[in-house]
Amino acid sequence: MPFRAKSGRRAGVTLIELLVVISILLALAVLLVRVLPGVLESRRVREAARLVNVFLGTARNRAVETGRPVAVVFFRDPNLPQACVKLQEAEVPPPYAGDYTDSRIVCFPWTAQPNTVQVCFSGGEFPFPKQFDANQHGEGIVNIGDQFQLNYQGVVWTITGIWQGPPVPPPLQLQGRPTWLLSLSSPTPSPLPVCAVMDANGNRLPLPFQFFRQPVLWQPGTSRAQVVGSLVPPVTLPERTVVDLFYSGTEEHLQFLIPIINNWRAETPVCVVFSPTGAVQGYYYLCPEHPGYVEHYHHAVSPLFFLIGRRDRVTLDLPPVAQYTTPAEDGLFNLGDTNNLWVTVNPQTGMVTTTEVASAPNATLAQARRFAREAQRMGGQ
Repeated sequence: MPFRAKSGRRAGVTLIELLVVISILLALAVLLVRVLPGVLESRRVREAARLVNVFLGTARNRAVETGRPVAVVFFRDPNLPQACVKLQEAEVPPPYAGDYTDSRIVCFPWTAQPNTVQVCFSGGEFPFPKQFDANQHGEGIVNIGDQFQLNYQGVVWTITGIWQGPPVPPPLQLQGRPTWLLSLSSPTPSPLPVCAVMDANGNRLPLPFQFFRQPVLWQPGTSRAQVVGSLVPPVTLPERTVVDLFYSGTEEHLQFLIPIINNWRAETPVCVVFSPTGAVQGYYYLCPEHPGYVEHYHHAVSPLFFLIGRRDRVTLDLPPVAQYTTPAEDGLFNLGDTNNLWVTVNPQTGMVTTTEVASAPNATLAQARRFAREAQRMGGQ
């Protein structure tokens, strides 16, 4: 076999070719550094929206399956109270109508204080906290923040205060029994609930009653909240993502803002309640226009909007201020970031949908929500 001499030239790349390849890689790296954070943020926001969507839908389905109302609690972040990063399911206790099948209540006005009634139970029930200090909030069967309805009809009142009253005065048939004073409020001005019908001896005739109990009990003046038992573990949103409660709300309460009461931040959670039919039964929210430290129950008549976005786009300012600011480097709020998502709950059906934030430049919050309602459905329960 003839010998063939090897070529003296070695296979490889030239310096120029190497520099061209390195330049291309550097350009790609710079592009990746600029694009990748935004892609990751968008993925985190979408995952957060998916978690909120599924959690709400699961609570709705559980309410239908069990035939009992189920609530979802949006806890405010103690370090950023305009935002929520933790959701928890809560059971709604059944209404309290007394300890006996024939339990009745005598209810008459307490003239020494406005919007207050004096009540006495025919069966001797003691459903209220044993101590009537604000620090004992949540220690009774019926507590501040629960609702009261007389004779299964008429206005449903929110209890804003509970005190022990004087014994029943004559000529009531329950004379000498202990009484309680309930401070009440209603969404609209209404006559106080009283037992107006009298018998021949001048006694007020007792009537049936209901106390609608709330799924979350919290202590006024603190950020501590006790969720009524649920076996479902809470869900925490991915890092750097939040439910921006500053832009979340309904048509009645445009934003779930934090009320400032006597220089104290009312960091109470927002609680959505699903009924056994699957519809939204209502929601609890301590709104600024209501006095006191009580979360008020509101009937849901319009969609509930929850804006899922970035933590650094949540305003650090607390209302009321002339102009809100954001710590984000680009100065954007979550409402102006089109990578963010709306999770919307239909009040009539309880159906949960997710849509993109598609705001026009300088769009108002109401306009942005209208875009969300008109946007194409991306999925959900």
